[in-house]
Amino acid sequence: MTPAQFWVGQKFYQNAFKVLRHGTTTMDILVMIGTSVAYFYLLFALLFVAFNTTPDFHPFIFFDTSTMLIMFVSLGYYLKNHTKGKTSTALTDLMALAPSMATIKEALMSKAPIQAFMDCVAGFFVPTVILLVVLTFAVWMVVLYVISEDKLPAMFHHHGTSQLAVCLQMCISVVVVACLCALGLSDCYHG
Repeated sequence: MTPAQFWVGQKFYQNAFKVLRHGTTTMDILVMIGTSVAYFYLLFALLFVAFNTTPDFHPFIFFDTSTMLIMFVSLGYYLKNHTKGKTSTALTDLMALAPSMATIKEALMSKAPIQAFMDCVAGFFVPTVILLVVLTFAVWMVVLYVISEDKLPAMFHHHGTSQLAVCLQMCISVVVVACLCALGLSDCYHG
């Protein structure tokens, strides 16, 4: 799991820190936040287990969350780049057949109106997702103190489940869904 987080996921960390230095946001920030929270919660849970003396204690841990998120997003990038490569080859072949290459080159080099719109959306998407993550966590933490334990959803009652773990899992779920949605916007981020 550590190699996946910091070797395979290294490009997400590098890209996230690079865009943060420039004051912008990308999907890499969401991947970094989601996988880091899952990974470091797991380390904390394992340390807690090591020092817990309760018999038959089996904590609710999720080893696969950060690894799967990194793998799904990496696969999405691979498929996107593969498709872009084929599109580029097809456009190059088309330009070779076209009588006026200048007109085609100008069209290819200019930014389409939809891409300009998506650039605008991308600028709001990541901060909005981060706000939703924080709100998800805050609302569930308030709910935990307002509602009696027997009225909480079943996911809070699984053996070894801590309330913090369930709240973090919900936050990570928001990031995962956002990352999957953002794969469609990734041309705006990296295009």
